[in-house]
Amino acid sequence: MGFAYLWRSDIDRPQLLFLISAVFLLIVAVFQNRFLYVFSACMSILMALFFFRASEILERLGRFRKNGAISKFMPLALLVLIILPSAANVTDAFAASPTIVKYNWDRPLFWLEENTPATSGFEDPSQIPDYGVLSWWDRGNWILYTSRRPVVTNGFQAGAEDAARFFLSCDEKEALRIMDDRRSRYVVTDSRMLGPGLLAMVLWADEKPADYVGMTDEVYNHTEKFLRTALARCHLFDCQGMSHLRLIYESEQEGSGMSANQVKIFERVSGARISGAAPEGPVVAALDATTNQGRCFRYAKIVAARNGRYEMTVPYSTEGVGQVRGIGPYQVSCGGKVLLVDVGEEDVLLGGVVEADF
Repeated sequence: MGFAYLWRSDIDRPQLLFLISAVFLLIVAVFQNRFLYVFSACMSILMALFFFRASEILERLGRFRKNGAISKFMPLALLVLIILPSAANVTDAFAASPTIVKYNWDRPLFWLEENTPATSGFEDPSQIPDYGVLSWWDRGNWILYTSRRPVVTNGFQAGAEDAARFFLSCDEKEALRIMDDRRSRYVVTDSRMLGPGLLAMVLWADEKPADYVGMTDEVYNHTEKFLRTALARCHLFDCQGMSHLRLIYESEQEGSGMSANQVKIFERVSGARISGAAPEGPVVAALDATTNQGRCFRYAKIVAARNGRYEMTVPYSTEGVGQVRGIGPYQVSCGGKVLLVDVGEEDVLLGGVVEADF
């Protein structure tokens, strides 16, 4: 009736503009629910027009015109009739949990906003931001609007191909090249990317799902190839053996089984170079660390000494800066001898060199 009230021969231009926009938004809302948020403004105006028009019609009816008490009561009854269906769903609306909360993304993104440097020109699309955040496309808008940080890919899926190639890369250099091309400084992952999200990434990268995951009895069985990808090395193994990516935050794990979800945030750093004289053979650097959730893990890096020298790049410092803290110094071992090496946060961020000779 709101549409019928507007659609008449003497409609003026502002009303015609509103009518056309309302019809357009209604059409796109039928195809994508997200546009209901925009159409709700038109809906409120149309329902108000319906209320006033229906009240006029009721007042003109003979039976209500004769009885003044009923005539005054009818607009109120009509208003209750309009509001009651929506009011009946209020409890369901409050009981529903937004997806960003259901998947435990809200707190990590608040932390990301509070603990990372703001980017210049965030609200000005004509400026190039200082850095971006890389995640999968269906999480992009959450990061963009909750953390107020530019993203590599968002809900419109622009940049999704680069994100897929990053997460499926089995070579750290290739993964870092994608991050540098996209000016990415942080990476955000969650457990669901290891299941349904992984299949989507594989299709975006134009590869075969069977090379990365198999599914039996609703359980995802990851292949050896997947375990070498940047996604697995970051989310499952805390950047084990990597040189320029490190874990800086993890959320509490919510749920269990297939519905369990945990969000992790990683930072791209220059990495500190530990180098020195060493006999021929493998050199191993190990660091015990703890996360903001109190979970302990061990980071390890192995390189081979050649011509009496070795050099390795490590992403974690021993100063205990941030949410992931080192427990003691690095234990660098070679040929049965162990050196305790401290690595500063500044060395990690700026690519400093730490000498440790055997």
